[in-house]
Amino acid sequence: MEIRTIKKDYKIFKKYSIPKECVLTLDDTLNQSVIMIQTEKGKLQEWTRGRKNIESFLVYGYVRIQKNCPHRIGKCICEKCSLFVIKNGTGDCAHVWSLFRK
Repeated sequence: MEIRTIKKDYKIFKKYSIPKECVLTLDDTLNQSVIMIQTEKGKLQEWTRGRKNIESFLVYGYVRIQKNCPHRIGKCICEKCSLFVIKNGTGDCAHVWSLFRK
């Protein structure tokens, strides 16, 4: 997994403890930071974008789906959540990201 970041976000991400499986790369060609993951065929593919999504991954271990989550009115069920939503780059659920952290 690789976090490609713009200069503005690089310092922010360095403050967090970066998981061993993540590589933080500065990329001036981007207009916003992205997380890239390796597909089954070994190719890197964009998974989620945006500073808030990446900060969420670094802090909580998953990308919060925020306004798309049906549990947003109540309490987030975090690791118990089995949602899988990738819509307009908003990220996905705790369950899926926890698989990458193992």
